[in-house]
Amino acid sequence: MRWITTSNTATLSAMADRVDADLRYQREWSLKLDLKILLKTFLRLRSPNAY
Repeated sequence: MRWITTSNTATLSAMADRVDADLRYQREWSLKLDLKILLKTFLRLRSPNAY
């Protein structure tokens, strides 16, 4: 499952996938989901491969 809001889009198919992911996020939004995303982001930024 991908939760994407920004990055480069190489093809029209990839752009459609990104729009679908954004729409799915909007349909399934919850505080729990947002907290999960924030936690994953924080952990990713703390990893040695973050930058």
